[in-house]
Amino acid sequence: ITLLSVVTITTNVFVDGSTQPGFTGTPLISIGGSSMLQINGGSANGTIIQYLNLSGIAGSNAIIASSVSNCLFDNNNLSGVNTGIRFDGSCSTNTISNSNMSGSGFGIWLNNGNDPNFTITNNNLQNCTSWGLYYQYGTPASINNNTLTGSSNGLYLQNASTFTLGTNTFGNQNGTSINLQSCTAVNVTNASTSGNGGHGILINASNNCVINGNKSCGRAYGIRIQGSSNLNSLL
Repeated sequence: ITLLSVVTITTNVFVDGSTQPGFTGTPLISIGGSSMLQINGGSANGTIIQYLNLSGIAGSNAIIASSVSNCLFDNNNLSGVNTGIRFDGSCSTNTISNSNMSGSGFGIWLNNGNDPNFTITNNNLQNCTSWGLYYQYGTPASINNNTLTGSSNGLYLQNASTFTLGTNTFGNQNGTSINLQSCTAVNVTNASTSGNGGHGILINASNNCVINGNKSCGRAYGIRIQGSSNLNSLL
C-alpha cells in the first residue's frame, strides 16, 4: 500500500496486521509513503498499532504520535525513514516493544514534551545514523533488552529521576553510547559500551547517579562527567 498523504488518527483504533490471511508471525502488510501515520492525542489514547511493515523515503517519518497516552506499538518493522516513531508534545505511559527500526536516523525519538512512564523493550535500534533512542524529557518505566549496536549514538536520557537502566546491548558507537543529561539518581549497571572514539558514558549536569561495573573499550572517554554534576558514584 503506497500512501499519497499521511493517515491521521484522531480516535482510538486497533490496527492489527496479524489478522491478514497467511500470517505466520512476520508482518505481511506493507505501507509506504513520505510519512505514514499521524496519531493525535485525546480520543486517540489507547491506540494499538502492531504487525505492520512501514517503509519510507529519506526524511520521512513512519509514525508521529502527538500528546498520546496508553498506546501500544508492537512487532512493527519501520525502515528507510528519518524517524521510526516520534512522540511530540507531552505523552505518557506508552509502550514500544518487539519492533525493528534499524537503519533509521532516529529509531525512537521523544521530542521535547514531558514524557513519563514509557516502556521501551526488546527493540532493534541498530545502525541508526543519529540516535537509537532519544528520550527527552522524563523518567521511563523501563528501558530494557534493546539492541543499539552500530548506531552513531545509543541512548540519550534527559531529566530522568530515580531510575535504573535495564540491560541493553550497546557497542560500535563512534559518538556516545549512553548520555545522561540533567538526570538525578539514575543507575547504570554492567553496561558494555565499547566503540571507536567518542564517549562510552557521558554524564552532564546530572547528580547522584551511580555508574557501576561498566565496561568501555576503544573510546576517547570511557566515562566523562562534565557540567555542574555532583555526588555521582563510579564503582
